[in-house]
Amino acid sequence: MRYSSFFSVLAATTCAIAASVQTVPDELATVGDPSEILSVSYAVGSTAVQVTPGVNLNSSITHNAPTVHLNETTLSGSGPYLFMMVDPDINKTNPLYVGMHTMVVNLTTSDSTSTEDAICTYFYPEPTAGAAHNYTFLLFEQPANFTVAKQFSPYLATTSQTPYNRVNFPLVQFIKEAALGAPVAANYFREAAESNSTATSSGASTTITANSTATGSAATSSSTQEGAATKVGQSGSYLMSVVVVVVVMVMGALMVAV
Repeated sequence: MRYSSFFSVLAATTCAIAASVQTVPDELATVGDPSEILSVSYAVGSTAVQVTPGVNLNSSITHNAPTVHLNETTLSGSGPYLFMMVDPDINKTNPLYVGMHTMVVNLTTSDSTSTEDAICTYFYPEPTAGAAHNYTFLLFEQPANFTVAKQFSPYLATTSQTPYNRVNFPLVQFIKEAALGAPVAANYFREAAESNSTATSSGASTTITANSTATGSAATSSSTQEGAATKVGQSGSYLMSVVVVVVVMVMGALMVAV
């Protein structure tokens, strides 16, 4: 009976920890905080670096466009879906305005790229000095006959003014006018500015990878790939460490009770 109680407590604790995972940063809580984690990865050489909510990444990982894995995300339908990546920390205002990094439409759970359309091509994070930014992935059910209203088009364009034209994107207004509703899945990572001595991929200049889409792959040196992947692995193991600590505490309590 004691062991049965132990495993019941362990299962309940593990479920509670999993349910408490925050899929969006606090800045975007008003947009929606879906319980489903959107499966997203960055290609670093031949390694797929999986994004876990709140993980710290750097420019050697995020320089090229991410890959969205809808077939690894629990969704109610096959699609189409709309995917976007935004930076809510580029200009903290109320109502919420964000930096737009990419927007892709017509995604399906088949993960086929034949129907996808990157209506806003990817540009990589370049946070300024200071606190890390919470770069956020949002997935919405795409309405039938979806179109981008004229007033939003300049924010999505890739021009000589990019990325400056992507700043102050009226996210809440866009979601409302496009009838997107609340996001069905989300995820986010944190990235801070790197010093000139440690920056690898983005450097100090502002450039746009105009041919990158949401299924692009990274091209970085092998010396940075290994270190970056290790860093993500350490951050991604945090949840497991919490579970182990909880198990030890519960076992100790049961031994005292005996």
